[in-house]
Amino acid sequence: MKLENLKLENWHPCPPPKLFSRNRTAASPRSRWWCSRSTSSPNGLVLKLLPAFQEKIVIGGFFKFVHWGNTGAAWSLFSGNNSMLIVVMLLAFVALFLTRHHFDVDKLPGQIAFGLLFGGIAGNLADRLIRHEVVDFIRFYMQQRGGGEIGFPAFNVADTAICTGVGLISSSRGKNEHTPKPVTSDK
Repeated sequence: MKLENLKLENWHPCPPPKLFSRNRTAASPRSRWWCSRSTSSPNGLVLKLLPAFQEKIVIGGFFKFVHWGNTGAAWSLFSGNNSMLIVVMLLAFVALFLTRHHFDVDKLPGQIAFGLLFGGIAGNLADRLIRHEVVDFIRFYMQQRGGGEIGFPAFNVADTAICTGVGLISSSRGKNEHTPKPVTSDK
């Protein structure tokens, strides 16, 4: 499968498990390929379809897929410190789990926020443990007049999940802290 042939409708989850248990040939070869690479991560497609350090322009001057490894944190801070970042991620995971009762985890927005946070941390942690780097593959940029480009650093779906989760938690905390208390009269 070539990157040029990649269409949005081809991005699908694995077929139900019963297809594999009753008749292995019931699932299409494309479904078996997707499941063998990654059940829930687009990283599998990027690793298969785009060689390391390569780029594929999707919207010229604005958006492209890249295959860049990042051994550091956001914006490649602390590059080359994969082991330290694994420890930090594990500590963050434990700290979030232990302090979750301070947040609105009993309500749907809180559950979504923590699901995104834990899922994003787990995705990046898996990359660090398996590949010894995080694979970044989404890049927004602008073409400069004199050549070259400026843009936002490349990122992945796990990074997006973490940022969205933090944003949801922050916005829900702000609402809770500024909710006016009912006025009671003491007579």
